[in-house]
Amino acid sequence: MASRLTRKAFYEGNFDAFKVISTFFTLDSDFVHDAFVKPMQRLFTLSSSGAIKGDTVIQFGGSYVNVALLPACELFKDIIIIDFLDSSLQTATKWLKEEAGAHDWGALEKCLGEMEGGRLNWSQLEETMRGKAKEIIKADLAETHPVAPKLSIQADCLYTALCLELLCAN
Repeated sequence: MASRLTRKAFYEGNFDAFKVISTFFTLDSDFVHDAFVKPMQRLFTLSSSGAIKGDTVIQFGGSYVNVALLPACELFKDIIIIDFLDSSLQTATKWLKEEAGAHDWGALEKCLGEMEGGRLNWSQLEETMRGKAKEIIKADLAETHPVAPKLSIQADCLYTALCLELLCAN
């Protein structure tokens, strides 16, 4: 258990969401393509086929790249964002509120736009997501139930990216 808390403490103290975005989310980044473009393209495919749908989707972790849930805007009525890192939650909140200092997702928009054959209306999807994001919740991973009692509803889908994978042991 101590190793989990140590790893958690490391990320809480050293993780800078904006630096990660500025470093890895560029047009020539293989990371963007492999970690986000491919999974987002799959979500767009699933949304058009009707394979997944429901009322509520929860994004657990990786909230600093909440745009990964843009395809979910077509699938779910409500989006709940959960993370355990303050810097991730701050970045997500800035983007959702369209505040100064929020990251510009131009590189990801360009990659997805090309893959979707021009059907992607990025700004419209962003506005839709902003309207559907109902809650932003901070999780405490040291607790047995990290989001209780803050989250009391059940969701139809859980999406996780760049969170649980970082905390899990090899």
